[in-house]
Amino acid sequence: MTSDAVFARSASGAVLLRLYKQSPAPLLELRLEPDGYLVAKGSLAGPGWSGPSSSAPPPLLIWTTLLTACQNVQKLPDGENEVHTAAAHIAYVKQAGHLQSLSISRTDAPESVTILFK
Repeated sequence: MTSDAVFARSASGAVLLRLYKQSPAPLLELRLEPDGYLVAKGSLAGPGWSGPSSSAPPPLLIWTTLLTACQNVQKLPDGENEVHTAAAHIAYVKQAGHLQSLSISRTDAPESVTILFK
């Protein structure tokens, strides 16, 4: 699925992602707090979910990884880089301290997400 995304990050470190596709209402809205508390809502989130990101249901795991990477963007070095964990492969391009693209692929499911930042 291709959609438009709105991404925001607060001074406190919370990150917000909203996905839109031909609708004024977001298909998915995710908010990850600095303490790891995740809130998910919208039609792609089913009945919605909130709780510790470490306990997120499987359909939200890739999004949790994406938001966690965005929370920690200052720690990532500039350039084209890859990070591999047991749960995911993460590839990103960062220039002058700003993400240009971020891709997450789960290792346990045929699922991936790519975001291009403008």
